Amino acid sequence: MSFTIVEPKLGGLINLIDEASQDSRVPYVIVGGTASQLNIANALYKDYGLTLEDLSKKVTPYFRPTDDIDMASKILDGREGIKDFRNTLIEISNRGYEVSFRAEKSDNCFSGKLRYAKGQNGEARINFNIEKATGFSKDYYNQIVKRSHEIDIPYKGKQRVTANVIDINDLIVTKLDGLVAGRQKDAQDLIYNLVFNEPRINEGYVLNTIRTHFSSRQDVLLSKYNEMKILAKDGKEAILNLIK
Repeated sequence: MSFTIVEPKLGGLINLIDEASQDSRVPYVIVGGTASQLNIANALYKDYGLTLEDLSKKVTPYFRPTDDIDMASKILDGREGIKDFRNTLIEISNRGYEVSFRAEKSDNCFSGKLRYAKGQNGEARINFNIEKATGFSKDYYNQIVKRSHEIDIPYKGKQRVTANVIDINDLIVTKLDGLVAGRQKDAQDLIYNLVFNEPRINEGYVLNTIRTHFSSRQDVLLSKYNEMKILAKDGKEAILNLIK
């Protein structure tokens, strides 16, 4: 099953993650495709006043469906931190979620996935697999976690979706890295974010981050960045017409 952010199942899972982290010693950051959706939804709410309920009534190709939630974090208390977060997730499993958990850490950093799927008993299941941190340098990984921020978007009535999300500029950098590595679906995320989040993109930061933390492949990343900016500029009018 794949979902977009306008669907309550994905929004509900995001809220459960946020709630689970509040009492744990493991701060989390949503990254990847779900973060792309959240950053776009945040921009559409802030700039155009569109709630998730409003967007659910529109055709939304800018929300690429996903069947999992990519996460990053920094474990503050070693194994005890992992155990605490695991126990918090298990604590919420009585809300219809079956939780499975596997952990492996590197330099006190971790990355992982949460997946909304159907268990054998027909209930939803959260798969939370913590794996070794990404191929980014430790310094940049920590920078991503430090620069993340909370997004709070209304859905319907008093319902909201709240999450700690990767900063839009770091999302651009990481999506560029994914695209260069062959993840073609990252091109869609990049183009829509370059259009909808244009006022929030700090090009100086993006360029400096690429040169500082991706020096061995900066030329190809910078070339791809320029290519994506051209595609976003050419498609901007048509993309903005989607929200009218």
